[in-house]
Amino acid sequence: MIVLSILAFVGSFIIAIFAIATLFQHFEFPTNNGATNFVMAWMLGPALIALLLWIGFKIFPSLSQTSYIAAILLPLAAVNVVFRSAFRVVVRDVGALCHYALRHLSLRVIRRNLVASGLFFGATTLFLVTVYNLLVMPVIASDPLEYASLARLIAEQRSLAGYPLDPSLETGFYARSSHPPAYHLMIAWAYFFEPNEIFSSRLFRLIQIHYLFGIVMVMFFAAWRPGKIGYIQAALAILLLLGTPFYISLATAFHIDPVRIPLMFLGMVFVYRLLLRLDFSNQPSRSLRESIIPAMITGFVVGLGMFTHSIGLLLLFFSTSAYFFLCRQPLSLRFAIPTIIGLTALLIGSGQFVENTIQFGVPLHDTEPVWELESVDHKTDVRFRRDLADTGQRLGNGLFVWFSNPDLYGQSHWLALGFGLVFFRSIWRDRASRVYILAMLEFYLIAVVTMAVGVDMVIKNIRYMLTVLPFIAYVAAVGVTRAYDSIDKLLAGEPRST
Repeated sequence: MIVLSILAFVGSFIIAIFAIATLFQHFEFPTNNGATNFVMAWMLGPALIALLLWIGFKIFPSLSQTSYIAAILLPLAAVNVVFRSAFRVVVRDVGALCHYALRHLSLRVIRRNLVASGLFFGATTLFLVTVYNLLVMPVIASDPLEYASLARLIAEQRSLAGYPLDPSLETGFYARSSHPPAYHLMIAWAYFFEPNEIFSSRLFRLIQIHYLFGIVMVMFFAAWRPGKIGYIQAALAILLLLGTPFYISLATAFHIDPVRIPLMFLGMVFVYRLLLRLDFSNQPSRSLRESIIPAMITGFVVGLGMFTHSIGLLLLFFSTSAYFFLCRQPLSLRFAIPTIIGLTALLIGSGQFVENTIQFGVPLHDTEPVWELESVDHKTDVRFRRDLADTGQRLGNGLFVWFSNPDLYGQSHWLALGFGLVFFRSIWRDRASRVYILAMLEFYLIAVVTMAVGVDMVIKNIRYMLTVLPFIAYVAAVGVTRAYDSIDKLLAGEPRST
């Protein structure tokens, strides 16, 4: 029975992924390659199911589980039938990609690029160890147990009437979470396929494995470039990502961050692809009509990133500002395209923020009535417990924690800073780096501004600082490979790139 549950659960994700990839292929964005579109759709499948489940619970609550499964999966499957020519291209290209990957596992290819092979071996080892831990580790951390308990309640009631706040005596359960509930709904979806399992822990694990594999694939396609140096760059970016102890520990503890962070990175990858198509190309499309569909698809991805966590609101700012500042189009399009991205993203991902505003008066709600009591002084209490009591601690343990705590955050920040300063011109010529550098700078600008006005919103939770990890890993990998390439060319007597 468990095998059937796993196959049905995984199969539901695959149907959603193929539906999204088929639409990407039909509109030829973010690429015209079916395999790449499949990779880009990999992490969007579960998020789209969560969004559709949210809509179903809101409009038609308390139906049978079978009704929700059929109402979600049948239309998604129909997409693959309606756009069957694009679907066939995706299937064909995914098969070709698998064949290509297997061919590159030969000893002949490995010997030809020993550096990249060594880096890939290290990244693969870290990935497999993490997957093993995800399969055997119990769910014991506080927040993940809350997610699972709340998801079980949502699945049993088949309604979101009690979310984000339901201190009812009827259930005896109280949770103060008011984040957009994508992760909760992914777990609730798992309960549909395995309702009798406590915390549905077996399928719960597959969600984390799905997103771990997803961020690895997206990072590879984002960082890979043709040639030997491209494989080194992609392998190093993956290794730096998986070599960040805190990120992997959160994944094996089943936290929400290894789900929200990959989706935020994916949103910015789509912004880069949009710039590449409309602005960075040799013959950029300057027609608004030609830009609408790619901009709406980008907004769709950004909206799903927003639907995963409250921090996803930053993705709305990152994506629209990156396009505005980095494009070279006329001023009208520089405003129009970000507007389309923003409106589409808000349509997809703003539902919970609107509900929070109606219920609490603010879109982001992270407090309890007792914390508001002056005698409690919750803000000071949190600062002392998290070593953020004075300005020095807020800088060292908050804003610059990447540098002060390498045991948690690894070495990617130091590498990005060091090699970035030396090879900045070369890194900036990499157009994707511009998008990710801008996102990092904006994140830290928000952290500095909020700190300056006495708000610890960004730095109070050390998990939030991981938001920019994929951007840092990418930029660090670009910097290190530029150094490697320069040394290689120097030894060969060729001109050095800077």
